[in-house]
Amino acid sequence: MTDRIKIYLIGFDASIFESDIHCIKKMKSLDELEIKLNAVFAKNFKKMPVVKRYCSNHKIETINLVPDEQNFFYSIIRYSLYKNDKKNLAALVPEKMISKLNYLFKQDGCFEPHII
Repeated sequence: MTDRIKIYLIGFDASIFESDIHCIKKMKSLDELEIKLNAVFAKNFKKMPVVKRYCSNHKIETINLVPDEQNFFYSIIRYSLYKNDKKNLAALVPEKMISKLNYLFKQDGCFEPHII
């Protein structure tokens, strides 16, 4: 049996600027727990320059997603199939999508979702 892929769901429900700051704090908390992220998914990193810079400085891959939760899910699934050595992923998503995505990832035995 292979290791399960950990997906950290980081939710936000604020303005773009506040979301950028909120998400970076959550990502830093993972770093403090010595969890090295391999990739971060978001709808648009152009609107999150602090997160983009943090990822660049820490050599974390950034992937832009389509804003529909099914596309979030399928994009992450596709990524994990092609990059199966990447075991620590994060998704920056609106708070209203967190529970749906958490449910979808729990249904797939390859993933271990965590809400941050």
